[in-house]
This record gives sequence, C-alpha cells and structure tokens, in this order.
Amino acid sequence: MIQKIKELVNVKEELNSLSEEIKESRNELRELKSNILEIQEATKQTGSMQKEIVDAFKDDMGRIKEIKDALDKELYDFKLLKSHLQKDLLRKFEEELDKELKHHIRGMEISEKEYAAMRDKIIKIMESSDQLSRNIELLKNISANIKKEDFELTGFAKQLISMDKEKLELMKKIDSLERLIAKQRRSH
Repeated sequence: MIQKIKELVNVKEELNSLSEEIKESRNELRELKSNILEIQEATKQTGSMQKEIVDAFKDDMGRIKEIKDALDKELYDFKLLKSHLQKDLLRKFEEELDKELKHHIRGMEISEKEYAAMRDKIIKIMESSDQLSRNIELLKNISANIKKEDFELTGFAKQLISMDKEKLELMKKIDSLERLIAKQRRSH
C-alpha cells in the first residue's frame, strides 16, 4: 500500500509538473498570439503604406506624362514657328533685295562717282545678306541636331534662350537693313 501511495504522490507531482508546463505553454501561446497580432497589424500598415506609395507613383507618372506631352507640343510649335520665321525672313529679304537691285540697275546710268557710292551700299547689303544666310543656316543646323535627349526641361530652356538671342540678332539686322534701304530710297 505504501508503494501505491508513493506512486500516487509521484503521479500527483508529475501532474503538478505537467500542470505547470501547461500554464507556461499557455503563457507562451498568449505571447506568441500577441506577437502574431502585432505582426499582422504591421503587415496591414505596410500594405496600406505600399498602396499609398503605388498610388502616389501612379499620380506622379500621370503628371510626368502630361508634362512630357506639353513639352512635345511646345517643341513642335517652336519648330513650326521657326520654320515660318525662316520663310518670312527669306521672303522679306528677297523682296527687299529685289527692290534694291532693280533700283540700283536703273541707277547704273548715274555718274561714276554716284555708281561707286551705290556699289559700296550694295556690298554692305550683300554682307548683311551673307550674315543672314549664315544665321538661317545656323538655325537649320540647330533644328537638325536636336536630339531626343535634349528634351530635358533645362536643356530645352537653354535652347530657347539661345534661339531667342539669335532671333533678336536677326531682327536687329533686319531693322538695320530696312533702315539702310529706307535711307537709300530717301537719297534718290
């Protein structure tokens, strides 16, 4: 009987030990469950943040596409304007040159002294014509050498400034040419 009591005591101790282990396992399971819940919450937040980032990225891509399209349109308009400007300049120059040449051909009958004076003016007009032709050729070269990589906003702005300066120079030359022609007409 003592043996059975000892066995009962041993069983009771084992049960107590098992009960303690079960309590510890339950505590560990609670901690593990809490950790899993925290991980799930962090995963939800990360997913939400990723969605926000993706949405913001899509918005930015849309804006970038709009800016690129606007830039392409502005470049096209600029090339069209440049082409019209070249044609107008050449037409106006040819008209003025034609008028001047006709006037000078009629004036060939004037005395030698007056002829020499007119010849100097024609040389100046021709020099202006050469300069204008060089500037137009430069514009053509610039337009032919525009590359796809030049579509960055800073590069485009620099080109616009440079071409604007060239345009101003050409307009000044046209003005001086018109003044010279008007002066020549007044002198006759």
